[in-house]
Amino acid sequence: MSESRTTRRGVVAGGLALLSGLGIGAAATHRASGAAEPVGTSEQAGRRLELRAPRLSIGDPDATPGIPGRPTRLEGESMLVDLSGRPAGSFNSVVLPSGGDGVELHTFQLDGGTLLGMGRVGGYAIVGGTGTFAGASGAYLFEHLITARGGDGSANFVIDLH
Repeated sequence: MSESRTTRRGVVAGGLALLSGLGIGAAATHRASGAAEPVGTSEQAGRRLELRAPRLSIGDPDATPGIPGRPTRLEGESMLVDLSGRPAGSFNSVVLPSGGDGVELHTFQLDGGTLLGMGRVGGYAIVGGTGTFAGASGAYLFEHLITARGGDGSANFVIDLH
């Protein structure tokens, strides 16, 4: 039995392959449906989503307790709520550290579909979606109130879809 090891290159390649596949799948679905709507638009266009992750935990899944080291990736997850506190879905992230910042891949699993986002500190883009978010694009703000910096561990998202 061989040992499997996840590398940063493998995670990045897998993420890019996933994003590429979503684009191809969205285009194929669009052509098969005969829809007049151009690819890259969504029935959610013009919508703003304001969501909160009450307890966003981020950590190194490969860390060995008591042994310091630079992580090859960080993973995060939290439930999502809307501004009134009602459950809205879940959030997952993978951060691929690179120098001072890293590339972040985000998944928002919401009622009606999933939004995929990516970026780095200071700028995030919606790069696709499924279900009612098929063909979605847009931008979003991500504010993580990190406990080590005096925050409560929550995160806020303001997503503008076009």
